[in-house]
Amino acid sequence: MASLSASDMRFLDTALMMTGGYCLDFSDRTYSEFFADVLNYNIDEEHNFAEGGSKGKRMRYFLRSSDDRTVARLLRALWEYREDMTPSPYGDPDPPTMKPRFMGIVEK
Repeated sequence: MASLSASDMRFLDTALMMTGGYCLDFSDRTYSEFFADVLNYNIDEEHNFAEGGSKGKRMRYFLRSSDDRTVARLLRALWEYREDMTPSPYGDPDPPTMKPRFMGIVEK
């Protein structure tokens, strides 16, 4: 299991826009494809729905139930994806502390 604190999870909720059940700008299809491409993993397997079916709930479950190495690999890929999103759905640029804190979680 990943060693993410409650504070880390709250920050990741913000950084990955996981409010309202979403995760970044993924559709159901692109979310599944992302996990398959990055981790060769089927996020649509039934056990990933243990806490609900939204992308945000499945992401939280995956982050809490996976090993640190897998979580770090996924988070790096998610940050790259987030940086490549154009135009940014976030409006204002990220606070200057967001990327260093995100990468600090990855390095843990």
